[in-house]
Amino acid sequence: MSSALITNDVTMFEEVIKLITSGSPSDIERAYKLDRDIVAKHVDPLAVLRNVINIGYEIRDTVWLWATTGMMIGIEGKAYLTPAGSLIINKAAIRKSKSIVDPDIVFNELEKRGLCIHVGRYVYLPGLMRLTEHVSTYAEDSIGKSFVDKIEEYMNIGIDVPVLEMHILLPSTHLYDVYPSIVSLYSGIVKSLDEYFFSRYVFHIENYRHIPSIVPLVLEVPVDLIIVTERDVIAHKFVDIDKTFHRGITSVMKYVEYGFDKIVLVHYSRERKSVELYRKIVYTLLSKDVTRDVGYVVLYGYEIDRLIVYKVPTFNRGMVHFKYTSEIYRNLIRNHLMRLR
Repeated sequence: MSSALITNDVTMFEEVIKLITSGSPSDIERAYKLDRDIVAKHVDPLAVLRNVINIGYEIRDTVWLWATTGMMIGIEGKAYLTPAGSLIINKAAIRKSKSIVDPDIVFNELEKRGLCIHVGRYVYLPGLMRLTEHVSTYAEDSIGKSFVDKIEEYMNIGIDVPVLEMHILLPSTHLYDVYPSIVSLYSGIVKSLDEYFFSRYVFHIENYRHIPSIVPLVLEVPVDLIIVTERDVIAHKFVDIDKTFHRGITSVMKYVEYGFDKIVLVHYSRERKSVELYRKIVYTLLSKDVTRDVGYVVLYGYEIDRLIVYKVPTFNRGMVHFKYTSEIYRNLIRNHLMRLR
């Protein structure tokens, strides 16, 4: 492992960018495999975080907040997100006039420290979102508080705070009408990706309603989908936002109480909704201590070729608000799932 994210050999980084931007399904699959190797061989998260800590406080707080929340707060634009947690950003697609963070200053400083690399108009940040696995386990988020205060100030006076859209391109297009439900479609997508939010897929369960035991326990709120990876047990709530005014916030709060490692709220619509709606949802999640670690993913249309991630799920710290019940549920669910492996 190097002391920074990357080595001086830019050839492999250029290859990842070339493959992922080609639009070819086979190239996307190859890009993900190459990116996974790069992250495994050249990303030392602790070394990276030490490096970030030594940056000037404004940039440090910004990057730390991104890693803590799993959101690229303050930048208006779109990026490619890989299953291994890397970001590939087209600088030409960033709307600087609507951003409250100057991306050039941040990325240039990170490049000076070997934490990202510029290849033409693209910025490649290997494994950046994977840092959430380390930072988000802290009980307190002291670093980044000044930036959070700034966001609250902007929102109080009615300024829309941008969030970078992170697109996970799929190696194949999934047709909505082919699947019996959006849950089945999503689980098929995850299985095809092999790696899901930074850990290898193992198995999944749809419509988890009760925990078999000596005295079966019926869950107050069923879990639409559980995805078990090599490290995490991830609960998902799905909402068709064309059909209901409910947004699933109450359900994911119960998932937090159940003690899942990570929770993801997934919204589906037949047509893309306004970006303001999606941002309202993600900031609603972030504003509550109980739901601040919940991830937020959006799908739309009938031909699904990507997952749009506004917020990566981070480790569920909200369960501390339900110390007694959370421990009971967590142990029962984990014991049951381990028997299914």
